Amino acid sequence: MSRKLLPLYVTAAFTGGTAAADVPRVAVDIAPVHSLVARVMEG
Repeated sequence: MSRKLLPLYVTAAFTGGTAAADVPRVAVDIAPVHSLVARVMEG
């Protein structure tokens, strides 16, 4: 049974670091672009 779960454990180990990654910071000067980027980065 543990052999069947091994791929699941390996996948969870590699994706755990991705979930804990920091959100990138984005700087935008143009107001309409700022609005779009703010909405995308929010959710």
